[in-house]
Amino acid sequence: MLKHLVCEIDGYVLHLYAEEAVTDRLVNEAARGKGGPLSGVYYFRKHAPHVAPGQTHLHVYMKQSELFALNWDGSAHDQSHGVRIPNQVYRALQTRFPALDLPTDRVIECIDPLALGVTLETFTKTGMSVEEMVDLQVLLTEAREAS
Repeated sequence: MLKHLVCEIDGYVLHLYAEEAVTDRLVNEAARGKGGPLSGVYYFRKHAPHVAPGQTHLHVYMKQSELFALNWDGSAHDQSHGVRIPNQVYRALQTRFPALDLPTDRVIECIDPLALGVTLETFTKTGMSVEEMVDLQVLLTEAREAS
């Protein structure tokens, strides 16, 4: 079963969908205890790759809540696409893990979760429905093929 999460970041509304088993696993993982301290109420847990090929990655928490997970190359881990890294956390990660490839704008890579070629920003600003997004993708594909 999918869980629907709604997040607002800098005036943008993001609709996220995740398998219930995935979200439950993350909650259970966060509840198992703290890892290394970062700054203030923030801490991290560093994990080796879970699968091959995979990457070393960090899970970052504020108290008992996971904020995001980040692969060593700076890409999103565990569906953390579009998360903005708090300034305090960003600076602490730079200091503690100088080899970690952090995004310069503090926003973890964004993807189009429906693979429609339409960004989340456009979707949010226009309020398009999924059907409208699909129609737009069909029109864009037809236009690309015609040219």
